[in-house]
Amino acid sequence: MNFNPFQFCLLLVLLFFFSCKGQQAVSSKAINKTIWIADHYGCQQGYIQACLLIKTNENENWKDFNGTIDGFKYTAGNEYKLEVIESTPLNFTLIKILEVTPAKTKGIPLASQWVIVGFYDEQGSLQYDSLKTGNIIIAKDLKSFNGNAGCNTMRGALIISDGNKIKLGPVENLRKKCSNIASENKMIEALESTTEYKIEGAVLILSKNKIPLVQFESYRN
Repeated sequence: MNFNPFQFCLLLVLLFFFSCKGQQAVSSKAINKTIWIADHYGCQQGYIQACLLIKTNENENWKDFNGTIDGFKYTAGNEYKLEVIESTPLNFTLIKILEVTPAKTKGIPLASQWVIVGFYDEQGSLQYDSLKTGNIIIAKDLKSFNGNAGCNTMRGALIISDGNKIKLGPVENLRKKCSNIASENKMIEALESTTEYKIEGAVLILSKNKIPLVQFESYRN
């Protein structure tokens, strides 16, 4: 096909125009920004699974974030300042960690809401619970607790003595059949076997005679 000079110039202009529009469309999808991550979890209102608390301005209030940050591993008890690429409002990719600040307090109070992280094996290694459905709420008077063992609701008495000594249970629950009943029974057994607790930042570790059994993380706002 032959083009006269005018048609050829017009074609070049159109190609340049659409090329620029395409580049603008691609670049507009990815935005570099700075975000802050809180030292504890959020999503306490009606949620079982914890989510991160973030803000995109240092002076604004924390807000729940149910998305992902590719390349970033979060540790409760630390506040983070991150440089990220935002591809969508719920998907970030980590560029670099700008700051890591330990929690300003020694730890979240025991009388709080806690979601399970995982169980410790015989070698003392934490085995993560991917479902994160088990959770406990410890009463403000530190005399009782309730929650969910993974399927069934539960409750029980609580006794604190000698600083970090603790007794939980016996646990009362419905014990209806569930697909993850083995994990539920393991959680109940761990609670009833606990003799002491430790809080590090926003992490609660329950142990038996100084041997860790189960770990929880706060999902308190």
